[in-house]
Amino acid sequence: MLLDFKMNWKGQILIRTLFGGPEAYYIFKQPSLLKNTFVLVHEDETELLSIEPDFKWTKLNSDYRLAASDAFEQLVRKELLLLTAIHCANYYLTMMAAAA
Repeated sequence: MLLDFKMNWKGQILIRTLFGGPEAYYIFKQPSLLKNTFVLVHEDETELLSIEPDFKWTKLNSDYRLAASDAFEQLVRKELLLLTAIHCANYYLTMMAAAA
């Protein structure tokens, strides 16, 4: 197992990485209900990645605008963490659509 993630009561997704070294913890959250943007932050509150979904009605799916910080670029297995963050965004958007 490389990653473990779960949702907490605050609506955040907690991600724990198990890449063979020391465990690291990340938080995937929506900083504001008024903005359609998600962020991935390290456990020390350093913002690593910003994801802005753009729903396309013609394709019935979303395109994503990503902005990574320099700290994100230094991470080990950043590609796996990026795919996990996009999965979390899809999960979050699906939950919001189901609740509506």
